[in-house]
Amino acid sequence: MVVHQLKLPGLSLPEGIATRRDSPVPAELRDEEYHARYDGRTLLYDCFHDPARGGFVITAPAFRNLWPLFREGLRLDGKRTKVLRRAFGRSERLFIKGAETATLTWEHEGQIHPIPTRAGIAPDFRDGRLITAISRDNELDWIAEWCRFHARRHGATGAVLFDNGSTTYGPSDLAEVLRMTPGFRASAVVSVPFPYGYKLITPEKAYRLQFLQTAVMNLVRNDMASEADAVLSCDIDELVMGPAGASVFDAAHNWTGGLRIPGRWVYPDPDQPKPCSQHLHLNRPDPDRDCPTKWCARPKGWLSAFGGWNVHYYGGSLSTLAPISDVFSLAHCAGTTTAWKDRSPRFDIPERLVRDPDLAVAMEDAD
Repeated sequence: MVVHQLKLPGLSLPEGIATRRDSPVPAELRDEEYHARYDGRTLLYDCFHDPARGGFVITAPAFRNLWPLFREGLRLDGKRTKVLRRAFGRSERLFIKGAETATLTWEHEGQIHPIPTRAGIAPDFRDGRLITAISRDNELDWIAEWCRFHARRHGATGAVLFDNGSTTYGPSDLAEVLRMTPGFRASAVVSVPFPYGYKLITPEKAYRLQFLQTAVMNLVRNDMASEADAVLSCDIDELVMGPAGASVFDAAHNWTGGLRIPGRWVYPDPDQPKPCSQHLHLNRPDPDRDCPTKWCARPKGWLSAFGGWNVHYYGGSLSTLAPISDVFSLAHCAGTTTAWKDRSPRFDIPERLVRDPDLAVAMEDAD
């Protein structure tokens, strides 16, 4: 069992540079929370060398107005170089042809800033069936249940877990959870010490001020999972339900190379202390409460290649071509959360709950 532990060093604008990434938020709405949570300085998250393509792959937040500044200073072995640039949602991918021994730097105002590079790790995940999520301080037992359930129920062979600044445990603790999951062959714990961002909601408009999650999803597609069979993207509080013996990874073998998975909220008993583990969520509200879709996709599928991966869909502007499953569904566990992404009233139990026997049977694979 291989478990990679990586920390993405990234590259940010020096504090002395006044320029910041543009934002659609009007100046009058840029309060203290905005300045604390909006990522205006990060230039890139990661850079790895891909021997199959013969060059470096950079994963970055949407550059917006920072692109001319970054492009002007980018150097390969001290010289200007060609760059292939593609956007995927609120993230970008750059490709720079060059040998693994080459040096990448960013120069600005006479200062040379090294761009840290690493070797890709795709070979260890070849033909794997992976689950991926971004997490912060979720209980280790919850993460173990998430891994165990998808390994038992769907045949997952590994996880790529991005840790966004957990303080209650370290990367080695997460690695041990992945290492102890029966059926896992290769996994990765990737520390991403960058601002997660947030969603600013006003009476007139909602502003999605988040770059990191979409970026790391496409990092998985470009590196860890580039030779894998398929990847399931769902959060730690989400478990994919389906008939016994049926795998969501098998279902991704279709003409689009994936499927969207509809979701619904599920709940623990009203007297259950919260937060709590996924396997204690044995009730559904009456009527059902839907939640946004997640997805399972093949990295080499044409729709993934066209539009990349996003939080709730794959395929970019053609995402509506991806089929919505009528076999698999997402159980979104309301009580399994630290509410680290945003404030949430999730612990409010609906007035009417119904015991779901199918849910109870499926949850045995998590416990």
